[in-house]
Amino acid sequence: MEKKLARKCCKQPDWMAHASSAGAFGSITLSQPSTAKATPGSSVNLDCTVSGYDINNHHMNWVRQATAKGLIYIASFRTGFPTYIANEFKGRVTPSTSGATAKLRMDALTLEDTAVYYCARCTVK
Repeated sequence: MEKKLARKCCKQPDWMAHASSAGAFGSITLSQPSTAKATPGSSVNLDCTVSGYDINNHHMNWVRQATAKGLIYIASFRTGFPTYIANEFKGRVTPSTSGATAKLRMDALTLEDTAVYYCARCTVK
C-alpha cells in the first residue's frame, strides 16, 4: 500500500535519484556521501543535500537496492504532510528534513540492510 501512496504523492512513478555521488537534473542536484558504515544492531543516519529547489515544496523519498535485487521503497517525507513508511521499515526508520538536507535515520540494523540507498525526488512531466 505504501508504494501506491508514494506514487499518488508523486503523480507519476518517475524518479530522479542519485546515490554514491552527486547527480544533476537540469539545475537540480541531490548529493549523498559515498559510504556510510554501521554494525548490526546499531543505527545510521543518511543525509542527502539538495540544491536547485526548495526541499520543503517536494516529497523526499528514500529507496534502496541490495546486490542483484530491485529497488525497495522505504519512505516518503514532506514537512506538513503525512509521512509514508513501507511496512517492513515501520518502527525502524525516521525520515526528516533539516534546511536543504533530507535525512533518514535507520535503527536496529541487520545484515539485510546492506544496500545502496537513494534519496529521490519525484518528477512530473
